[in-house]
Amino acid sequence: MSISADLLRAVNRDATVPDVLALAARHACRLLGTEFAAVFQVADGDRLVVGGSHGLSAQYVDLVNNAEPLTLSVRSFRTPSTSAVLGGHAIALSDALADPDSAQWADMAKMQGYRALLAAPMHGLGGVALGSITAYSRTVRDFTPEDVRLIELLAEHTAGALEAARRRDDQNVEADQLRLRSAQAAADGERRARLLRLHVELCDAVLASRGVAGIVEAVAEAVDGSAAMWDTGLRVSAWSSTGRGTDDREELLSRLRAAAEAAQTSPPTSTVGVLRAGSVGPPTWVAPIAVHDHVRGWLTVTGPGLDLLSSADPADITLPVALELQATQHQVEIEARIASDLLTELLADTAEIRAPMLHSRAEALGHDLRAPHFAALLTPTPTAAGRRPERIAQARDLSRLTTRLVHMSPRPLIGIMDGKLLALVPQRAAEPSGPTPVDTGDGAMLTLLTDAAAALYPDRRVHVLVRRDVLGVAAYRSTYLLLARAAELLTEHSPDLLDIGQFGLYGVMLDSGPGEALTDFARTLLEPLATSNASSRSALLATLENWLASGTSVHECSRRMYLHRNTVAYRLRKIEEMLSVDLSKPDDVLRIQLAMVVATVSGWLTAR
Repeated sequence: MSISADLLRAVNRDATVPDVLALAARHACRLLGTEFAAVFQVADGDRLVVGGSHGLSAQYVDLVNNAEPLTLSVRSFRTPSTSAVLGGHAIALSDALADPDSAQWADMAKMQGYRALLAAPMHGLGGVALGSITAYSRTVRDFTPEDVRLIELLAEHTAGALEAARRRDDQNVEADQLRLRSAQAAADGERRARLLRLHVELCDAVLASRGVAGIVEAVAEAVDGSAAMWDTGLRVSAWSSTGRGTDDREELLSRLRAAAEAAQTSPPTSTVGVLRAGSVGPPTWVAPIAVHDHVRGWLTVTGPGLDLLSSADPADITLPVALELQATQHQVEIEARIASDLLTELLADTAEIRAPMLHSRAEALGHDLRAPHFAALLTPTPTAAGRRPERIAQARDLSRLTTRLVHMSPRPLIGIMDGKLLALVPQRAAEPSGPTPVDTGDGAMLTLLTDAAAALYPDRRVHVLVRRDVLGVAAYRSTYLLLARAAELLTEHSPDLLDIGQFGLYGVMLDSGPGEALTDFARTLLEPLATSNASSRSALLATLENWLASGTSVHECSRRMYLHRNTVAYRLRKIEEMLSVDLSKPDDVLRIQLAMVVATVSGWLTAR
């Protein structure tokens, strides 16, 4: 009974099955006075493997378990252990080396150094064979009936302990699985609660008209990280961060933009989910935002709580953003119509009389007409040489353009004037360099305008005529007329961007006559220069342009061009001869300057 109690105590102490069986093997050696013992288990229904042993070498155990496995179904290879299991009774062998039936495994006995052995089967509930327990003696020995009774009793107790240990292990596994399922259920419950809170916050943001920025802020808080909304041009339109990470703003935006860019180039079926921006760095969740089946941008999120979004239906996150974008688009379209009407009235000849009312309406749209603006006239390349569609811009173009410029603040006043898109933008100085998502200087705003116009007319080049420092209600009409007159000179060879202010006083002279008349004037005057040989034309044109830009100073022109003043003087005399002008006369200089401005705008001179 003490052996049975010892085995059960081992089971209750959570000893492993091998440890319990090794304990049984030690008791076998003590009871029978043998040097070695092993407890075999039935494995895979057909093999006996050593589950625990005492005194046996690791080499012998490995030989029995792997190199020379004891297979119950192979009748040609029998050992006392397999015979005990198959026969259901104890097997005793007094001398393994003298028994002819043991010749097949005699080498194994010699390796371990035993001669006699006694094996008894182990049976579980219902008589199921569990294995056997075998004792080995170094010397030849005749085992007595008492020895057989003791090993059979030990086999019975060991079988009970083995089944108890297995039941305990099964119960522990079930308990671990139950704890795991409970923890998973608790985590799922917490995740659902967090998702519900996020959904409520997103709905509140929509109902409270907090805009896309409010939604992005709620998402960033939910994951305890950062979130950014990008338009289809991969410009950030809203951004928020809890500020708890170590990355700075510029690095975070760069990583989020990379994720949006990667998703933009991926197949539509794989654009929602978690991905890594590059080979290193934390994962980023990215999803497209679609309005009426058209992708309007990308939402990117990163942070410790990113698993929250991974387990959610993407529509629960993207739908509020899409609704807000749709509402914003509707608002933008309304503002665009109001702005277009205001711009039309600003360009009317009665604008000065109605200035106070126009100022008030402009202020409602975020514009101070008393501050400097720059005007930009956007016009596509002609569809045929010298011809342009009667109306290149329609109401839909105005709506599409204002939608693309929705993130400019304040948004420009944009209207359709004589089939051309005219934008009036508050003039700003460039801000100091720093990690800002969008540069708000005039250069950046002009870039946004040109990019938006290019996207509006993807099949044609878009020319942008600009005039800066437009101040006062009276100046808006005259500026538009000047830009419209300059637009009449445009050809397929004209530059994409022309700043009329760069031409100084001569730029104003573009309004001195119809476009065709100015073009004919420039062609007639400069034709001899334009038809000269290429090398001569290039040198003479460069000299003429630099001389005019130098205030008609030969010394300054030679310094600019790194030429001797005599070379410059010679080229100027050559130009006088070709064009039949006298560059010492102010009238001739004025004519040439105006012709050069017209040629620059139209691009016909450089196209030769």
